[in-house]
Amino acid sequence: GTLIWPNPTTDEFEINFSDSPGSLVIEIYTSSGSLIFRKDFTDYAGHNIALQALSGKPQGIYLIKLKTGKGTFVSKIIKFND
Repeated sequence: GTLIWPNPTTDEFEINFSDSPGSLVIEIYTSSGSLIFRKDFTDYAGHNIALQALSGKPQGIYLIKLKTGKGTFVSKIIKFND
């Protein structure tokens, strides 16, 4: 499985994978569908990634899409200003 925490977040959040995802693309979209962050990994062997992709962004609901060699995972992430 995949876990995104903390959610809600104020800035940094982590993505935890139960199994190494292999190829990985991380995309984050605004609630209106604009792509605001994208990062590609050709062969990611780890289980955790810490991101500050929402730093400086307005509070609201964002959509995170993870495309791996094993499929696509989509989740909402809520950003609060601290």
